[in-house]
Amino acid sequence: MSDDRRTIEQLEMDAFLSKADTLASLVEHPAWAEFLTLLTDMRQAGLEELARCSKPKELRFWQGVASAIQEIIERPARIVQAASEAQQAEETEDRGVRLDLRALLGTSIHEETL
Repeated sequence: MSDDRRTIEQLEMDAFLSKADTLASLVEHPAWAEFLTLLTDMRQAGLEELARCSKPKELRFWQGVASAIQEIIERPARIVQAASEAQQAEETEDRGVRLDLRALLGTSIHEETL
């Protein structure tokens, strides 16, 4: 069961890294800065509407608008950063396994020559 679970976890990680790779390409695109400027302007307009609200229902609406736009601005960078950290951890783990295997193989070869 643990082998199946590891396989599923690895597939999920691969899918996450693939999506993050696509997001990283998008974030690095020259037009991304312009898109962020547009979103920032939209959020600012939402905050200005929020400041003018007098009704609780409108207040909640504009709070939601500002919050949603902020999340749209911040989430891609967070996902790319998390993927980078996951990939680095995976590479570190792989290096550790390789070193352990080399040490094991080195010990076995040394024992065979004695």
